[in-house]
Amino acid sequence: LYTVEAVQLYLSRLTATGVLVLIHSDPGNAYRQLLTVIEAFEATGVSRARALEGIVVLRDPRPGTAYHYMLVVRTSPMPVEVADSLDLDSAELLWAPGDPAARGDELFDRKKLGATAADDLTPVYDERPYFFQNTNGLRSTALAEPGRLWVLVLAIVLVLALIIERRRDERFDNPARAFLRPAAVASGLGAAFLCVELALIQRFTLAAGGTLYAVSFVRFSLLAWSAAGALLLGGRWRRLDRGVSWACLVAALAIAATALLVRDLAWLDSISSDAGRLLLITAILAPAGLAIGCPFPTLLAHHGEPTNRIAGLWAINGAASVAGGIVAVLALRVAGSTDALFLAAGLYLATAAMAPRANTGARTALDDRMA
Repeated sequence: LYTVEAVQLYLSRLTATGVLVLIHSDPGNAYRQLLTVIEAFEATGVSRARALEGIVVLRDPRPGTAYHYMLVVRTSPMPVEVADSLDLDSAELLWAPGDPAARGDELFDRKKLGATAADDLTPVYDERPYFFQNTNGLRSTALAEPGRLWVLVLAIVLVLALIIERRRDERFDNPARAFLRPAAVASGLGAAFLCVELALIQRFTLAAGGTLYAVSFVRFSLLAWSAAGALLLGGRWRRLDRGVSWACLVAALAIAATALLVRDLAWLDSISSDAGRLLLITAILAPAGLAIGCPFPTLLAHHGEPTNRIAGLWAINGAASVAGGIVAVLALRVAGSTDALFLAAGLYLATAAMAPRANTGARTALDDRMA
């Protein structure tokens, strides 16, 4: 990872003479990496001038070189003789301790890299860890990979097609009222659930030990807690006439609380024990996981009659989760994981507002089974 928090963690593990080496092929990425390293130092109270005393920046202009830029970083001042030993014939020394201040000013001049106002080269944090994304704003980020937008459009079309097809099969006096609102709720729940999942995976990437561990462990923990919530708490919501609304409201509150809790995870990242960090991640995920596991099973219990409706609601929920995943990715890239979690909480609140009362027939059947 190339975030400020990750660099702080790497630097904290160095000895007094140890070095952190970072390499890049693109000048914009090298510039952004330098700013991220400086930001990591400044976050611990070390000034830019003091940090530069332990940094060497090299450039290898040869066309066949895989990586053209190298940053060598120490937490203590780098001796001049060490910096001089890095000044090889094949590389250009862009900065080394002892250079005049004017050369340092040139080092931080983004215009020399050909960067424009449209390029985002600011330091990268765990909140939004997309180091290699330099687009600014929602529009430019969305258009940078138009394939995502096509998937979003197709997922929305699929949701609408499933709703229309299901309404044709229904034989109620008022098909629109009978199925449209449950279908809308299923859509909202699918989109919100995946938004929560992706945001938490991104937020715990460093603490979990990397992207692979975050995707596997955080997702497993969240799904396990969701299953536990459906099993242990779902019955309470199913007995309420407005059970879906109440379950969505609790989910929104749990997600908002989790967003505030995980906004700063420096304390968790600094724990050296892998098992300890994973156990704490599991505990942090518990409230949100338990809560988001309840609304959809309650919806199926309240509006799953006739039974062939269940397949329709599941299909709509799944298609909407694809659309929600695209929206979540854009939110994560533009705003960060905290705002994405608040977006998910808002989706649960909106779903709570439009959730219908329990279907009388379904409630009667449920009461008979419980009796």
